[in-house]
Amino acid sequence: MKASKIARLPAKRLCIHQSSTEKHMLTKIYDQHGIEIFKEDCRFFVRYDAGAHMVTPRLDEISQEEAGVAMTGPTSAEQVLLSLQKRLQAAGVDPFKTNV
Repeated sequence: MKASKIARLPAKRLCIHQSSTEKHMLTKIYDQHGIEIFKEDCRFFVRYDAGAHMVTPRLDEISQEEAGVAMTGPTSAEQVLLSLQKRLQAAGVDPFKTNV
């Protein structure tokens, strides 16, 4: 997806709380094919359903390059999510449990 198309997408904000005193505002830059991509400064996050039989929402950080690839279509988005889940498992995180 070209940068000019990203700029035309409606900007929506999501507030996530990291602690009782710290708030972060994420701007939604993409919402298609079952994933949402948010940007905060130079960081990118993907929100998706990691569940098979029940809804299991997750919000995980991805790279700018991964965000760009995921926005090109459903097959690319699936590849990015599979790669992300492998990284989470390698780090000892269960990628199939909600973190939101």
